[in-house]
Amino acid sequence: MRKLTAVLDFGSQKIISLIGQKNKKSGFDIIGSGEAEYAGFLNGEFLDKEKLVVAIKQALVNAETSCGAKINSVVVGVPACFTICVCNNVNKSYKKRTKITLKEINSLYELVNLSNLEHTHLPIHYSPISFSLDDGTKDCDVSNLYTTRIYAKISTILVEKKFAELLTNILQQLGVTKSITFVSSCYAQAKYLLDENQRQTKNIIIDCGHISTSVAVCEGDGLILLNEFAHGGGYITADLMKWLKLSFSCSEALKKKLVLSLSTTCDDIYEVKSGNEMLSIPAQTANNITIAKIETIAKTIKKCLNNSTENISDAP
Repeated sequence: MRKLTAVLDFGSQKIISLIGQKNKKSGFDIIGSGEAEYAGFLNGEFLDKEKLVVAIKQALVNAETSCGAKINSVVVGVPACFTICVCNNVNKSYKKRTKITLKEINSLYELVNLSNLEHTHLPIHYSPISFSLDDGTKDCDVSNLYTTRIYAKISTILVEKKFAELLTNILQQLGVTKSITFVSSCYAQAKYLLDENQRQTKNIIIDCGHISTSVAVCEGDGLILLNEFAHGGGYITADLMKWLKLSFSCSEALKKKLVLSLSTTCDDIYEVKSGNEMLSIPAQTANNITIAKIETIAKTIKKCLNNSTENISDAP
C-alpha cells in the first residue's frame, strides 16, 4: 500500500493541495494536485471564514480526484502571519565530558521558556541556530564532539492556537481522521532553498504574495526572524485601477505586461483588452505607478529587518 502525504498550502489568492509519496532517488514525487480560490487572509485573520471550508474541501477533493487517492492525513502549511518566531539562549552542564548526540541536542529544547506564550500559541518547530562548547568551539553543528558544558541558541516557531484549532476542526469535518500536522511555510522554504553551507551565515527570504509579503531571516537550522505585512502584488493592481481608472481584470492584464527594466518614452504604450475594446496605456505612467508601490513594499521589508532584535547586519 502506498504511503501518501497531502500538503495544504494557504496562498494569498488560492488554497493548494498536493499529494505526494517518497521515492529513493529524488526524495518526493507529486502524484496529485488541486486548488481553489478563496478570499485569503489579512492581519492574522481569514477574510471569509464561512467560505473557507468550501475552498479547503474543493482543493482536497480536486487533489484526490487527480490521482484517485483518499486523503486521511494532512500537513498544513502555516502562513507567517499565524506564527511567531522566538530565540532563546540555553545551556546545560555535565558532570563529565559528554558526547553531543541528537538526544542531547533535543534535550536542550526542553530548557526553552515559552510560559508567556503557552496560552495563545503552540510550538511546531525547535531548531538550533548555533552552539558553543567549553573549549571555545563555536559552530552550527557540534554533533559527536565532547564537552562538559554546552551553550545553544534555539529558535522556536509557534502557531496561533486559534489557527490550529480552526483548521483541525475543518479538516476533521472533511474526513481527515489520521493525522494533522502544522509546518511553518517560511521554515519549509528555508530548509528547501538553503543548503548546509548557506546556513552557516544569515540569509533573507522574501515571499511577496497577492495580499501579503513575508520576511524571514535564516541561520543555522532555523529562523531568527519571521514577519509578515499586508502589502503584495494585489496592491500594485489596486493602484493601477485607482490612477488609470481601469477595471480589475484590465489592471491584472496590464501588470503582467509591465517591463520595468526598459527605458520608456512618452510615446510608449501598453495595450490591454477591455471587452471588445483595446486600450492604450501610457507606459511611463504605468511603470511609475508600479515602481512607487514596489518601493513602498521594499521600505516596509527594510523596516521589518531594522526592527529585529537580532543582529542581521551581515545577512547577504
